[in-house]
Amino acid sequence: MSFGGQITLERGSSNKDMVVGMNLKSEDKVATGNDGSVELLVDDDKHILARENVYGHSGF
Repeated sequence: MSFGGQITLERGSSNKDMVVGMNLKSEDKVATGNDGSVELLVDDDKHILARENVYGHSGF
């Protein structure tokens, strides 16, 4: 995982700081702000790239 800018991880009823290498749970939600971007590694060969102003559920 790599990221920059404003990123919010919603886990349950709280927000968490994202760190490189963390595992996401299926109920987690990731949001990027105006200057945010995040790249998530799914399995060993698939990536999800979210640029600014995106809101998504990690259980894609």
